[in-house]
Amino acid sequence: MLELEGLVFLVIITIIITSIFSILFMHKNKIDKGFAINYYKLSYRRKMIRTLTSFPLFIVAFILIFIYTETNSAVLTTFGVIILCLFLLQLLYNYINWKKKECGI
Repeated sequence: MLELEGLVFLVIITIIITSIFSILFMHKNKIDKGFAINYYKLSYRRKMIRTLTSFPLFIVAFILIFIYTETNSAVLTTFGVIILCLFLLQLLYNYINWKKKECGI
């Protein structure tokens, strides 16, 4: 049960930090060329590219977690499906907003 409480705490902290950075960089100029470490400074096109390039890292990390943990495979599979769905939603969101910005909508 302690693991679940820690996970909930981690999710809450992540949501808070993401919200703060989203608000801080909301009306700033976005970077579309060159290198930027900060995800929130990127344009939607660059966010989509970063999401696509991080996908192989997700696959490798998930395989390593699957091999080296003693957690039930059903739990890990459910976790993987949830993360994959969130990844696809993020990719779709960035693509749609990139096309909106490109067309001036």
